[in-house]
Amino acid sequence: MNERVTWLIPVLNGMPYLPDTLASIEAQTYKNWEVLVWDNGSTDGTLEELKNWIPNRLPGKVFTGEPRGVGSSLKRLVEECTTEFCARIDADDINFPERLEQQIAFLDAHPEIAILGSQMKYIDENGNVQEPIYHVPLEHDDIVNTMLSSNCIGHPSIIFRRLAVLQVGNYRDLPNVEDYDLWLRLVTQYKFANLDKPLVYYRIHQNGTTQVAIRQKRIADLTDNCFYENASILFGCTPTESKLLRGKSHPFAIQLLFKISRYLQKNQGGSVLGRLRSESFVKSGKSLIRDEDVFSRLALAVFNFDKLKSYSEVLKIAKTTFQKIPKINSVIKQLKLLKWLNAQKKNKSEIHPSIKILGISPPFNLIDISANCKFQNDLTIEFVEFQWWEQPRLIVKEGVYIGCNTYISIKQPIVIGKEVFIGDNSYITSASHDNSSYLSLIESQAYKDSPVNIEDKVCIESGVTILSGTTIGEGAIVIKGSVVVENIPAYEVWEGIPARFVSKCSKK
Repeated sequence: MNERVTWLIPVLNGMPYLPDTLASIEAQTYKNWEVLVWDNGSTDGTLEELKNWIPNRLPGKVFTGEPRGVGSSLKRLVEECTTEFCARIDADDINFPERLEQQIAFLDAHPEIAILGSQMKYIDENGNVQEPIYHVPLEHDDIVNTMLSSNCIGHPSIIFRRLAVLQVGNYRDLPNVEDYDLWLRLVTQYKFANLDKPLVYYRIHQNGTTQVAIRQKRIADLTDNCFYENASILFGCTPTESKLLRGKSHPFAIQLLFKISRYLQKNQGGSVLGRLRSESFVKSGKSLIRDEDVFSRLALAVFNFDKLKSYSEVLKIAKTTFQKIPKINSVIKQLKLLKWLNAQKKNKSEIHPSIKILGISPPFNLIDISANCKFQNDLTIEFVEFQWWEQPRLIVKEGVYIGCNTYISIKQPIVIGKEVFIGDNSYITSASHDNSSYLSLIESQAYKDSPVNIEDKVCIESGVTILSGTTIGEGAIVIKGSVVVENIPAYEVWEGIPARFVSKCSKK
């Protein structure tokens, strides 16, 4: 087969490396190709250089006068292209002469493959080869597994089937991650592969787009955000789960990794156990488990595809765990928290897994949460040290919403009524200094432990502090940033430090 291939090259100020890139296209042993270049406003002689090559030495076309980002210009080049196969190369990288010949031969033999990449060799700004090789996994399943934790397709090395890329919506204008975004969408419907040989010299220099983004510390966040957007379709994760996983903050990661393996088994084929035992899945999973999640680390080690490696990993985990004995207690707490969270989920309440419950263990019998509640991320519930005759308890009735970074400190009962809204960064305590002496120096204030009662349909805006011994009546509104030190009657608006009456509010 001698299928025509279109090279796609977006460029912005490609000098002085552009001539070497174009020469490596001219030197290809596979000769049936054309070149499409999209210039994004070059001012360094790039356009003049391109005129020396296209179309006289290299058949093709240069598009000018419409500067775009890399993703957007690639999108336009794909739309302008008329061939089945498209090959990528950046204007500072260099192809091996046999690159197209070997990639086309592989695609002819494997019509199910939509994107084919290769290994790459690093070179510096002077063209000197660097170590190590830019190594990527070969098989489709290993590529999918690795995408859990990182991008594993070298963008300058790929050749792809144009119709497949159009089918999933083409490139998007997402700076620095336009490739990863496309892979995450494309791999849900098509097969990927990488050749086990380097076919591109990948140049590392200080003005490279990726290197600039790395220095500016943007790549990690951009990659993670791209993953969050696409993880539900590829891996079956909710946005919350994907953020916890990539942030190495999931309290019990093995449960989510098992869920992912089942989802992949259903949508990508293979078996759940085979996925869990594959080297690539174990490697990705291990990189996403926080150190404190000892149980997940042990579970993943047991699934390891290699018994010797599994045994070695278990010993390593055991050694590090026993060096920090408190982590044993952390494992037990994780299991109890997981059980409790699952119980709330069955009760149709959505509690962000980042919740922290401090002070005593186990505290779950002192927390009573009704149905249809929603607690946002980084909620902290602390049980302050108490005597045996005291009865600390948190009672949350139906339909309560609690915003992120809220802190609830309990020594006497705190009751939150039905359909109460509590904004972000709020603080509620039933153990605080005497409210009556609020304006005096804190050292002279008496300590007062008293219940807090928030009645039905109260709205507490963000940044509100509610001190012990207070009742907020039904339908009341507490304005942002206020401090509540005394009882608030029903259907009144209060504001200030300390909060004072502002107006009446209507009953709903």
